[in-house]
Amino acid sequence: MKTILLEGKDISFSYNNRCVLDSINFKILKGSFVSFIGPSGCGKTTLLNIIAGLLHQDNGVLEYTNPLFSLVLQKNSLLPWLTLQENVLIPYSIKKEKISKAEQQQKVLEIIDLVGLKGFESHFPSELSGGMCKRAELARGLIEHNELIILDEPFSSLDIISRERLNILLHDICIKTNCTILLVTHSIEEACYLSDEIFVMGNVPATIIHHEIVSKESHSNDAYILSEQEQLSERTIRTITSEKWSDKSNDTAVVIVKKEKKISGRGLFTAIFSQFLIVFFLLSIIKFTGKIPDFYFPYPHSVLIRFISTLIDGSIFIHLFTTMIESLTGFFIAFFITLITGYIISVNKVLYKWLMPSLIASNTIPSIAIAPILITWFGFGITPKIVISVIIVFFPMLINNITAFTDSRKKYRDLITIYSPDIFYRLLKIEIPGALPQIITGVKVSSTLSVIGAVVGEFMAGSTGLGSLINTAKNSIDYEMMFVPIIYLVILGFVYYSISSIIYDIVSKNH
Repeated sequence: MKTILLEGKDISFSYNNRCVLDSINFKILKGSFVSFIGPSGCGKTTLLNIIAGLLHQDNGVLEYTNPLFSLVLQKNSLLPWLTLQENVLIPYSIKKEKISKAEQQQKVLEIIDLVGLKGFESHFPSELSGGMCKRAELARGLIEHNELIILDEPFSSLDIISRERLNILLHDICIKTNCTILLVTHSIEEACYLSDEIFVMGNVPATIIHHEIVSKESHSNDAYILSEQEQLSERTIRTITSEKWSDKSNDTAVVIVKKEKKISGRGLFTAIFSQFLIVFFLLSIIKFTGKIPDFYFPYPHSVLIRFISTLIDGSIFIHLFTTMIESLTGFFIAFFITLITGYIISVNKVLYKWLMPSLIASNTIPSIAIAPILITWFGFGITPKIVISVIIVFFPMLINNITAFTDSRKKYRDLITIYSPDIFYRLLKIEIPGALPQIITGVKVSSTLSVIGAVVGEFMAGSTGLGSLINTAKNSIDYEMMFVPIIYLVILGFVYYSISSIIYDIVSKNH
C-alpha cells in the first residue's frame, strides 16, 4: 500500500477578483506519476505554483509528508553563463551540501549520463539544443534525490520528435529512480503514456472534472506507443472532455537564429577609413564650390596637416592625456556608485517609486549650468572636471543599472524562489551575471558621455585638456587648430566605445 506524499484539500485561488481555482482536491501517492491536464488558461500552472510554494492559495490546505521537491519550469531556467555541469550542481552550490567535491563530481556525472548528456558537461546552454537544455534542467531536478519532482509543461516548446524522445526518457527515469513525479501538460496522450493517475481540470474557475487511474503495462520497446490500457484511458478522457474543453494542440515553431557575422578588426578599420575619406572629400568640395570662409570651417587638408603636426611634435599629448584622466576617472567613479545604488534601489520598491521620478527629472539639468558652481566650490584644478564628468554619466547609467538588475531578478525570480540562495550567492552568481549584458550596453554610451563632461569643465576653467585647447585656438583665431581637438575627441569616443563593445562581446558570449 503506497503512502500519501502530498494531498490538496479544497484548494481555491483568485486573481484580480476572478476565481481561478475552485475547491481542488487531489492525492499524490509516493512513487507514482501524476498528471494534471486541462485547456489553456484553466489554472494548471497556477495550481503547480501553489504546490511549489511560489503562490499561496486563498482557501484550502496542502499537506506534505515530505516538503522537499525539485521543480522543472516551462521556460528555460538554465543560467547561460554557467556550463551544463555547473548548472546541474546549482542545488549543491546554494545549499552548501556537506559532501566532498569528489562525491559531487561523481553524482553529477551519473545524473548527466542518466539523462543522456554524457560528453556535454563543459558546454554552455547556448551550445545545446532546446531538448538538451530540458534534459539538463531535468538532471538538476534529479541530483537532489528529492522524493517529488514537479514538471510544468517542460517540453511544450519543443518539436514533436524531441518531445517524444524526452517523454520516453522521463518514463525510463521514473522506473529507474522510483521517484514521485507531478506533471502539468496539455497533451492527453502524453499524460496517458507517462502517468499512473490523471486529474482532468475544467475551464476557469477550474475544478477536477475527472480522475483517471491508468492501468499500466510494461512497454515492449522504447517507442512512444501507448499500450492498450493507456489507449483506453485516452479514449475515456477525450470522451469526457469533448464537451468540457476543446483539445487545442500547442503551436510549436522551430526558430532558426542566424548567427550575426561579426566584423573583423580589418573590416572595421576599412569601414572607418572609408567614412573618413567620404567626409574629407565632401567637405573639401563644399568648401571649394561654396567659397566658404575659414571662419566657418577651413580646408580639411589644412586641418589634417595640423593634426599630423601635433602628433609629430607631441604637443597634443598633454591635452589628450588630461582629458582621458578626467573622463575615465569620472566614468569609473560614476560606474561604481551607480552599480551599488542601482542594486539597492532595484531591490527596494519604496525607494524605487520615490526616487525614480526625481532621478529622471534631475537628468534634464544641463551640466554647463552647474559648472560655474562647481568651479566656485572646487577651484580651477582637475576636480571640477571630474565632478562634471561624474554628473553627466551618473543619471543615465544609474537608470540603466536599476533596469538591468530589475530585469535580471524578474527573469530568474522562480529559480531564486525555488532554491532560496543566500544574498551573496544570489548577487554574485545570478543577479549580477544576469544583468551584466545590459549594464555593459549602458557603459557603451556612458563612457563616451564622460568625455563630454571633461570637455565642458575644460571650457569653463582649464589650462590643459582638449576643451581648453579649443578655447586657446579660438582666442588666437587659429581656425585649423580649433578643429584638431574635435578630431581627437571623436577618436577618443570611438576608442572608449570599441573597448566597451569588446567587453560586451566577452560578457554576452554565453548569454
